[in-house]
Amino acid sequence: MATQQHRGEKALVLWDINNCPIPDGHDPFMVVHRIQTALGLVRRCGEISMSAIGNNLTKIPGGEDVMRKLSSIGISLKNGHDYQEDLYDWAEKNPPPATMMVIDGHEQLGWLAPTLCDLEHDVLTARVKT
Repeated sequence: MATQQHRGEKALVLWDINNCPIPDGHDPFMVVHRIQTALGLVRRCGEISMSAIGNNLTKIPGGEDVMRKLSSIGISLKNGHDYQEDLYDWAEKNPPPATMMVIDGHEQLGWLAPTLCDLEHDVLTARVKT
């Protein structure tokens, strides 16, 4: 019964891989597995969209080898650093019970806080209207 309830649940992971790179000596596959595990039920019953974002993806630790491994398991790669619009677009297309996870540095998350508050407000407002 619980499985059917959550079948349509989706999750988005936006990961600034420049600010939060895979630590030296760690397998990219295991890092992604741990991220997916942190999402719990969504990983087993729903769809996870994951993007690694960075200003210069070939200059991250592990470079092209890490990018190739991430791409091979379905992680989309995006050059750039501003993913605020990606959050709004995804939230609009994926209403609750959708889940978002942002992996970034402390300073950038502080900058992103107003966006996350706006998204939460939009969700609460939509719930009141229905």
